[in-house]
Amino acid sequence: DNAALTGESIPEPRDPATCEEKSPPTHARNLAFYGTTVVKGNATALVFFIGDKTFLGKIAASIKSARSKSTLEIQIEHFVHLIAVVAVVVGLASLIANLLDPTPHPIGYIIANAAGALFAQVPEGLIPTVTISLMIASQKMSARNVLVRKLDAVETLGCVSVVCSDKTGTLTRGDMNLRDMVHFSSTTAMEAVTDFSKTDPADKDTLPSKMLRGGIRNNATVIGKDNKFIGSPTEVAMMKAGVEAWGVKRVKDVMDNATLYEIPFDSANKYMFVAEPYDEGGQLFSLKGAPERVTVFCKYAYVGQGGQGGIVPMTPEMQEVIVAEAKTLMGQAKRVLGIAERRADYAADFHWDSATADFAKENFLNDMVFIGLFGIQDPPKPGVKQAVEDCHAAGVRVVMITGDHPDTGVAIAKEISIIP
Repeated sequence: DNAALTGESIPEPRDPATCEEKSPPTHARNLAFYGTTVVKGNATALVFFIGDKTFLGKIAASIKSARSKSTLEIQIEHFVHLIAVVAVVVGLASLIANLLDPTPHPIGYIIANAAGALFAQVPEGLIPTVTISLMIASQKMSARNVLVRKLDAVETLGCVSVVCSDKTGTLTRGDMNLRDMVHFSSTTAMEAVTDFSKTDPADKDTLPSKMLRGGIRNNATVIGKDNKFIGSPTEVAMMKAGVEAWGVKRVKDVMDNATLYEIPFDSANKYMFVAEPYDEGGQLFSLKGAPERVTVFCKYAYVGQGGQGGIVPMTPEMQEVIVAEAKTLMGQAKRVLGIAERRADYAADFHWDSATADFAKENFLNDMVFIGLFGIQDPPKPGVKQAVEDCHAAGVRVVMITGDHPDTGVAIAKEISIIP
């Protein structure tokens, strides 16, 4: 469980296999970090960093580092240095003028006159003026329900020219819902299903039922009498659609089916793979993730008008239809996932735990059968569009950071006025 370091709520498996040389440490499956917890399993590990050299140590060191000066502090410091130079020059000039004066003066008079000229240059009201100005700004911020702990934070906020924001849960509600399931109705066209109540987990032939069943085979869970969903927003969206269509009990029956092997979703692969026993014998492999990643492994596709699907070879023309349909869904500000499956017939005594990620890619993910696309929508939060427009009016540029497909990100950005 790397939540303490990465913020990811889902534990990730560790694998002793060597990772790619350019992989960042947080993506390396053969590393375990100090400060994280082992959810299950056991391993023997080699310690090669301790103390401040660990990831947790680096975080602690960054927190202890000295606070950098704000722009206002730098400007005031520069102004004070300039005034000090001017005061010293004026004081020396007064001292020299008094010494060169033909009328002789007492030494005490000369020193007092030079000191007076020097201290007269010091702006005594500078500190009170700056403090009172920041206090007034803080009071105005408080009237807008913004708490300010340090006065210089107001000045820092005033210097902001670019705001970078996460999309999911910040600009959007973080409440994703499954809106569309799209599958091939013919080799040249796809049809969308938006009413999931007609699907059935026991139906293994109809494509929408097959898609929804494969969709809810993920790491999200539903608990309690009030049906509380726990998991990543995308997986929860699948789970909610299944519960609404089939009820909690039937969804849990699907989830309770044993998992033989799993490749969890991560930002590098952009797909999730699950192997489970099949009722009629053998195994059922299911793959879901970014459409461009899923279709790479698909050699066939289900095609059928009205949901009854037959298997046909995947052609370049069908690939183009998938890309076009995915772009259509993304243009509607929807996150798009592809799903595929295939039957397998590994021996009952096959050691699934010994299968490495490389072995899985070479043997489990080949010859997949494409089923369809999911369209998942996360609407913007109320008031976000107005806030973005206010930022633009104040000369502040707003940048949205997201792991979604660029087309989905562009659609959301247009909807909330980040881009015209």
